Amino acid sequence: IVNQWHEDGFKVDVLSALPSYKASVEHDAVPQNEELPHGKVIRLNLPSEAGRPVIRVLNALKLCAAIFWYGLVLRRYSAIMISTSPPVMGGFVAMTVAKLTRSKFIYHCMDIHPEIGNISGEFSNPLVHKCLGFLDSLTCQFANVVVVLSEDMKRSLSQRKRGHGFNIAILNNFSLPDDVSVGGAEIEINPDKFTILFAGNIGRFQGLQTLVAAMAELAKNDEIEAVFMGDGQARGELELMAGRTGANIRFVGHHPVAVAKSAMTKTSIGYVSLVEGVCKYAYPSKTTVYLEQACPLLVSMESNASLAESVVENKLGVVVPPGNALALAACITELAADPRRVKQYRESAALYGAANFSPAVVLPAWSNLISRLLM
Repeated sequence: IVNQWHEDGFKVDVLSALPSYKASVEHDAVPQNEELPHGKVIRLNLPSEAGRPVIRVLNALKLCAAIFWYGLVLRRYSAIMISTSPPVMGGFVAMTVAKLTRSKFIYHCMDIHPEIGNISGEFSNPLVHKCLGFLDSLTCQFANVVVVLSEDMKRSLSQRKRGHGFNIAILNNFSLPDDVSVGGAEIEINPDKFTILFAGNIGRFQGLQTLVAAMAELAKNDEIEAVFMGDGQARGELELMAGRTGANIRFVGHHPVAVAKSAMTKTSIGYVSLVEGVCKYAYPSKTTVYLEQACPLLVSMESNASLAESVVENKLGVVVPPGNALALAACITELAADPRRVKQYRESAALYGAANFSPAVVLPAWSNLISRLLM
């Protein structure tokens, strides 16, 4: 997005952190301050948050302080955009700086908080949830535009108190670009097996226990295999569960985007899942990468979710109810026995991904958005 805005003639500064998404992933050394032809990147040196909630709060406060310093004290910007990390507070602070400096403000909601935090238990305290909900609604109310990823997310924000007054735009993500600075070995995918690939964060919102339970039902079928590519809080639990059941599952850990994409082109079907209720507040962005690689989808979520409806309508794959391992196992068995059907889904996925999630399609929409705000 930054590069696109550079090409549009805008000078863009970026305030972020040094690469630290997963402690187990090595990154090339990058400078804390980097001058670019059309802007600069400021990277805060923040400690790892993995399993350290106090550090997570302190890091959020440091970022908020940096937003005030760079956006209010050092210089004034025509527009300020922030995503939902850290949740609620980052957006509220960025909105406040934008109001004080009369800048345009874009709130890029990759997830909707505190609602999704209520499901995870992170913001389940009623008083905390109410206070955070009030702050986030103020952020949305004063934003020039709130960008969400799906119709479900737009509907959820609109249903808040005073939500009808939010200026909400649906602008989904494009497929992740390859990380050319990080190498990695290819993941072996057996072409003679029906392989289900899950690639992404192995966390608490994906409900991946259902896939493990479904594979346990199919443990005697050596022609069907599931591959979990990624890392996260739930990985250890899932590995123990898979080991007890004897399911045909491989956990291959975290790999660079290019390696994941290569695996998607070889696998039979890509697995996308969310626990019940989460689809109203988030959109699994791995979907865009699967489709770019012409990988059909096996989706486990409510049938009335916008993603599920688009999968059925455009023949991109199959949708099964969330949390139903027996239905998932039956669906996998049917797909494994019908390669012609899977091939048709693959062809549809390739066309749909190119038409909806390629950078060539999505990035001009970001150009239009910033141009409407500033010109």
